[in-house]
Amino acid sequence: MRKETRKIMSMVLTATMVMSMLTAIPANATDIPAENANTDDIKQNQVLTVTDESNTQMLGATGDRTLELEELPEDIEVIESAKEYYRLTGKKYKVPSGGSGTALPSSVDNSQSKYFPAIGNQGGIGACVAWAQSYYQFTYAMNKARGIATTPENTFSPKFTYNIANGGKDTGSFTQDVYVLMKDIGNVPISILPYDKDCFSWSATKEIWREAIRYRIEDYQYFEEIGTKDTQITSADDDDLIAVKTALSNGEVLTYSTCIYDWKETEIKVNTATPENSKFKGQKAITHEAGSNGGHRMTLVGYNDNLWIDVNGNNKVDTGEMGAFKIANSWGTGYGNDGFIWVAYDALNQETAVYNGPATRVRIFTSIGRIDVKEYNKNSDLYLEYTFNTADRTNANALIIAEKDGSRYTDYIIPGVMAFGDTELSYDGTTKACDGTMLYPLDNLLPDLTMENFGDYTWKIKFLDEKKNDIPLTVKNAEIVDELTNKTYKPSNVYPITLENDSKEVAIVETTSNNVVVYYRGFYDPILYYNTGTSGWITVPMESNIERESYTHKYVIKLEKNTKVSLYFSDHNGNVDMNNSQYGYTALKGLNYFITENVADPLKVKIERREMPVDIKKLLDFVATSSGGYAPYKYEFVFTNLDTGEENKYGYITPQGSDDTSSYKYGYSFPKEGNYRIKVTVKDFAGNIASDSMTMELKDKPFEYTTFTATPNKQIMVGDMVELVAETNFENIIYVGRPKNQHTFTIKDENNNVLYSESLYAQVYSLNYKTSSPKFMWVPTATGKHTITVSTTDGNNQYAEASVTLDVSEYNGTIIGDVDNNKIINVSDAITLMKFSIDNADSSRVWTALSDCNKDDKVDIRDIIFILKYIINAENVAHTGEVNYREAPTYPVTEPPTQKPTEAPTNPVTKNIVTFTNSHKWGGTMYCYYWSDTNKTMTAWPGNKMTSAGVNELGEALYTYELPKEATYVIFTNGSKQTVDISYSGGLVRYYPTTTNSKGHYNVKTW
Repeated sequence: MRKETRKIMSMVLTATMVMSMLTAIPANATDIPAENANTDDIKQNQVLTVTDESNTQMLGATGDRTLELEELPEDIEVIESAKEYYRLTGKKYKVPSGGSGTALPSSVDNSQSKYFPAIGNQGGIGACVAWAQSYYQFTYAMNKARGIATTPENTFSPKFTYNIANGGKDTGSFTQDVYVLMKDIGNVPISILPYDKDCFSWSATKEIWREAIRYRIEDYQYFEEIGTKDTQITSADDDDLIAVKTALSNGEVLTYSTCIYDWKETEIKVNTATPENSKFKGQKAITHEAGSNGGHRMTLVGYNDNLWIDVNGNNKVDTGEMGAFKIANSWGTGYGNDGFIWVAYDALNQETAVYNGPATRVRIFTSIGRIDVKEYNKNSDLYLEYTFNTADRTNANALIIAEKDGSRYTDYIIPGVMAFGDTELSYDGTTKACDGTMLYPLDNLLPDLTMENFGDYTWKIKFLDEKKNDIPLTVKNAEIVDELTNKTYKPSNVYPITLENDSKEVAIVETTSNNVVVYYRGFYDPILYYNTGTSGWITVPMESNIERESYTHKYVIKLEKNTKVSLYFSDHNGNVDMNNSQYGYTALKGLNYFITENVADPLKVKIERREMPVDIKKLLDFVATSSGGYAPYKYEFVFTNLDTGEENKYGYITPQGSDDTSSYKYGYSFPKEGNYRIKVTVKDFAGNIASDSMTMELKDKPFEYTTFTATPNKQIMVGDMVELVAETNFENIIYVGRPKNQHTFTIKDENNNVLYSESLYAQVYSLNYKTSSPKFMWVPTATGKHTITVSTTDGNNQYAEASVTLDVSEYNGTIIGDVDNNKIINVSDAITLMKFSIDNADSSRVWTALSDCNKDDKVDIRDIIFILKYIINAENVAHTGEVNYREAPTYPVTEPPTQKPTEAPTNPVTKNIVTFTNSHKWGGTMYCYYWSDTNKTMTAWPGNKMTSAGVNELGEALYTYELPKEATYVIFTNGSKQTVDISYSGGLVRYYPTTTNSKGHYNVKTW
């Protein structure tokens, strides 16, 4: 599913651009009266007025960090159409058909609903995400679902979610994190938790958290990005608008991310051609977004197809100027139109659809989100209540564990977003340790949990303090509460528990189930025979299961009372295991394990290398294929330099993404020349082991262009568009933000004079496979032979070039139908096209401009017929015989490029650049923290922001950073997750995380 995203180039997330007041917002959430603002607040938070005539809107605080992400998480559902919207939401409405969208109303304004809250003001705090999603969207959706009008008392607080999601710093939050918090923990009315200047306290009291879990999100989705080149909006009834407008017309409000500091504003004008405009004369509207400053989350409340926004400023109603969305902001009623503003449909476009519209622009809407709310108080009466005491709340967590019939279900009681950040604060937002009492609704772990099936599970909790920082975690209490039965479950004589870089698991309540659980390994497709002593022998097929290592199948015998069970096993071929003629086995309440020996085929594995050119430091794919034994399989790869004895070992690895583990591909790049042995060892589920190996020699191959082609490659005319594409191999690509290897395309005439030169970055490249494909579009301006050369010097200072020579002919005066361009149309032209048509040859064999007689942009049998009719003077010959004329384009005057060096540079300067592969999909910003033995404070945690470096062949995000030469140690982190301390000795080194150690830190390997 395609998700096109935009990354902020410069985000202003501090509270320097704010509204003038920062006092507590009253319960009605309207503007703060000036008399309530103290002078210190006004001094620290000055009003910023932009002097640009096109945008005189007063700017306030922002705080949306969503645009820092390269893309949304892979597990997020994305709505691509109205049909998909109805499928995901379960709403029963008519799906608009065709492209007109006529089934939708022409205008919608959900801000006029009794469920929509009053316009509020986030003040100088970067809480815009919480205001858009918790205050506006959640309030509206929850009260609409309950059928009650929104009042100051039941409007929901942005403080609760923002304070938890900001990581202990007032630098904004991510839209995903706020949605997760409202799904897992919930939200509370602003009457219970008023919005004020405190943006760090978690409000960790039982009363507040008990209220929060009554009000939660059921689910949320994002809409497919619109306004891209593939989804450009050209009119008010454009197909690409239907999904979002469908949601609005169904009474939803949506949220989205934008860069508000670069919005360009105009006023709605009156025009006789658009009578709707008279209702909104003089209101503020946005024509486009011109840059990427001021990441902000806002609320989409409606639309109007009949509203005209003069996008190009010519006072005329042009194509593409009809239609606008209505937006609610969180900067008070002094903003825009009493707190709202209009955004032209065309502003959503990456490229304007309006003639002479603003060209410098960025798509104004990204990450458009919708929500469904959970029924009020649903499943909130069974919860875990716990009280922690610590000065570092981000390091205090616990794992809730429910076990039923051998199956184990786990979840962190504190969502990962709450462990985000590097600021050590307690629950009240200070640096002093204090108590925090919080709740975890058990239906987060088990959605179908009720008080009736609660006793089917054994409940445990594992407390965690995994960071060694001399800040202990004290667990004062943790108990399961069932408010419906007024029962409380807790272990006796356990609390308090004090942990420092440690963990402890305790049992809360044991199951009351009498079920007998049978785990088995042996026959491939086993049949179970069992007898409880009451109903004779029962025969059932066993189910595949990998919950217990070494056991492949499972069956649960459900019993009302504690009973001893007799059983035995067979396969479908009549083979029976009755425990060596002992008349079967015996199983008791709980977990039972059985093995039938010596019935599986021997375990085997074979290793092969994917056929591809071999080079050092180039990713080579090795494929291991297994058979026999007991699936699933795990694989270990060992790469040994036979010349030096150096060995690198990776495993045991379980293939991901498929139930079939019989084959696994592993990529490895060899660091230097030499003879190597590659050994793979497979371990099956029963613990059986088999191995295979191969040897190969690795040499450093010189960088080269493998191909350089032109399309078309024959019969090119002046003014034709020629695509020149090169392919490289063994190229050392240095990538910091973008590939440093620029490929220079040089065009020379037949006298070796340089006509034009341009250096370009390859848009298609692979750092892993050391290949790139630079492309250049050329339009010849003169006849004659032209030589085009592509050249570059790669990261190893190796130079390569490739050339192609093309013969350019005159276009002016050519005749349509004169396929061979000999100034006469005859049978040979028809024969040439016939041969082309019969063997379906490449179109470069013929001139489309001369052969396309009916000008339908293709050459086929109809063009042959037109030529034959022209030869015999028949009628209806289309354009055959017409003469072509056009003016030749011109090139800008450029300086000749630097010529090929006579010798490769010696002693190249090696930069200290590290690359980190985000293979575990850490969220947020990636940082590089580094130090040396003599300087421990070269960086402050979490370090310096790394530069995005695209993705590798597996689609995993890459990040780079250039270290100072003094650095000898490095850690990669996103502020919450991190690698181990890495010893670094300089140069270009690429790392990827593997498994975690006892502290939860990721080990790394190089590639």
